[in-house]
Amino acid sequence: MVDGLYLLPHLRSGTVVCEASLVAAGQARSVKIALPHAVAAGDDVPVIDLLVLRLDDGALRVYLNRCAHFGLPLNARDGYEFLNDEGDQVVLRCQHHYMDFCPATGEGLSFECRGDALTDIPVAERDGQIVTL
Repeated sequence: MVDGLYLLPHLRSGTVVCEASLVAAGQARSVKIALPHAVAAGDDVPVIDLLVLRLDDGALRVYLNRCAHFGLPLNARDGYEFLNDEGDQVVLRCQHHYMDFCPATGEGLSFECRGDALTDIPVAERDGQIVTL
């Protein structure tokens, strides 16, 4: 699988990420998008893995599903609950090394990843779909 960082330039404006109803307030999920225009004839179609979340206030955030600390997807398996309630705050947690990130900004919260941040993908909600800007 190709590292999502190398695929970002191929993520075109207006690309549909998912149906807006797929992610309710306070939820996050991984969405994989095929990028057929990013390959030469005969090559496999690369897939970019995005993390889509809707904050409690309804605001959307989309990040490359790639831990800024270690470069792996934040989830090791489908169905992983990305958002974890830590009592005084809700965090995005990487399942591999348990690094925490701020859902609203993507900034690293754990000591080992302070100064790092998840890669933000600008999006908007249009006609019931989440699309890239």
